[in-house]
Amino acid sequence: MSDVFVSYKRENMAAVGRLVEALRADGIGVWWDQDIPPNAAWEATIERELAAAKLVVVAWSPAVSWENDLASLKQFTSLSSAHLAWTFVRNFSGGTQQS
Repeated sequence: MSDVFVSYKRENMAAVGRLVEALRADGIGVWWDQDIPPNAAWEATIERELAAAKLVVVAWSPAVSWENDLASLKQFTSLSSAHLAWTFVRNFSGGTQQS
């Protein structure tokens, strides 16, 4: 189990991957859905990792569907007592990728 759970949109995988790599390089235990083993139960795995996390990092970008994604995030975070942190992986006004 990891201390940090990262939530993101697939469109932002490259930028979020750099964040995950940087945190891991600093010795921080990070989990994101790329760590789900093949043939594992996707939703059960996410729920287990989310429940164990101490911090949930939500990567926001223009790709986020505010209504659908917020509802989904609310459902998942109700399973956890973790703190929430928000990061922007893309500039909302210009669409340029942040690293």
